[in-house]
Amino acid sequence: MSDLRVLYRLWYEKEYDLFLLKLKDSGIEHKILLSLFPVLEIAALKHFENKQPSLIARLKWNYYLLFKRDEKYILNKDQAKQYDVIFWPTQPKHYLVQLPVYQQLKKRNITSAFVTNTSAIQDLFKKENVDYLHIDTIAQKRNRIHKLKNNIKIHNCSKNTSSFDIGGRKIKFSNIIRDTLTYRLTADQAKEIYSEVKEHAKPKIIFFGYSFSILALANDRDCKKDGIISASLQMGRMMYYLFKYSCLQVFYAYGKEVKEKIEKVAQNVDVKDVGSLKIEVTGYSPGKEEVNTLVSPFKTNYKKIGLVAFSGPGLTVSFNGHVESLKALKSATEKFKDIYFIIKLHPKDKRHYYSDFENVENVLVIDNQHPIFKFDIIHLVKQCDFVMSGASTSLIESAYWMKPVISVDLTGELQDIDLLKEDFILNCRTSEELQLTIQSIMVNDPIFLKKMASMKTYIDYAFRKEDAQPSELVADDVINRLQNFRTTIN
Repeated sequence: MSDLRVLYRLWYEKEYDLFLLKLKDSGIEHKILLSLFPVLEIAALKHFENKQPSLIARLKWNYYLLFKRDEKYILNKDQAKQYDVIFWPTQPKHYLVQLPVYQQLKKRNITSAFVTNTSAIQDLFKKENVDYLHIDTIAQKRNRIHKLKNNIKIHNCSKNTSSFDIGGRKIKFSNIIRDTLTYRLTADQAKEIYSEVKEHAKPKIIFFGYSFSILALANDRDCKKDGIISASLQMGRMMYYLFKYSCLQVFYAYGKEVKEKIEKVAQNVDVKDVGSLKIEVTGYSPGKEEVNTLVSPFKTNYKKIGLVAFSGPGLTVSFNGHVESLKALKSATEKFKDIYFIIKLHPKDKRHYYSDFENVENVLVIDNQHPIFKFDIIHLVKQCDFVMSGASTSLIESAYWMKPVISVDLTGELQDIDLLKEDFILNCRTSEELQLTIQSIMVNDPIFLKKMASMKTYIDYAFRKEDAQPSELVADDVINRLQNFRTTIN
């Protein structure tokens, strides 16, 4: 299955690249498709798992495109002030990581502000009393028939593309394109906000929340054309092949390892190793005392504490893969009664997958109803003895704190991910391997000790660590770029 998934990804990547060339030659307006590769991947995954949208669902999308009231985004003209740097988070966690950089720039009298059209993030702006550009969202009816016609032209142009054979079932690339285009309004809205920000705030640098979001890909080409520097901060593991679809100009990475791997894929992006903003932020984030209070009795009554942080089904893990990993975990909880397992659900994971763990004496499931759920997982990482996941960011963050990390992948879906090829990862492909690995950690055997030595080598190379905080290093680099920017203008 792993090899098939890799071949499948390589197939739709190739088809996407060829299709863009075909659209260019045809003269069909297709710029919107350049923004939608993240959605194309999700659409492709749904077809791979035979969970693609039904005909009724597709009709609803077209109805929405044509008839639902549109939203127009207008920057409050009272805030029409020029800023050097604009931070544009799309999720609260992006804002929390960008905030210390904003604070460092403010200390140095660099005009900076945030912007978003997401009300929950705007509430964070108000709570923290940061400078931000207020975006007014105005509902209005606009004729979008031209967008539907454009979608139809693009889809019709894709009909002669190839198919992928998966177990006797063929997946048409044209159907993936059709489903991808249903998300075009998100990119259109992002471009509308960008137009307002560019005109009224006139920034020199824009930090996007995530390098490969629709928002970033919708605007990074325009940033380059308009002479605005586009930048992003690393918050998790990397999928390096995505850089070939991005026009991002500056990326602030954890350390040399990521820097070197990105430079092999994309020569156009300037990569600066600064360390982990996420680790810096966590040191000051709430939840430390609450987590310590929760874990304290477990430390007294059990030999070790294992933290489980699966991400749930999604882009890299199928529904079947997630369920199989949970079966292996269940067997481990039954075998190791002297270990207390804390399972923290990912926001996209679902509680019903964990029904077998209800009322198990040595298991705690932390879902979105639990008071600890709202706090950063790093506080739990620091209190545990090992961490179990698939291939999530938590493995990297745990390694930073020298916690043994176990990757569980019973269906082999994750084996093409670079992180899992690192020597320090304890890879488990069967339930038996998982139990042997946990036993190895329990007794500190030579295999485990060798893995920990590899982890130390990896962390020293992968993370930049020095007296200056990552946010200070980012701010220093931003200031240098602004000085060069002004020198060039003058």
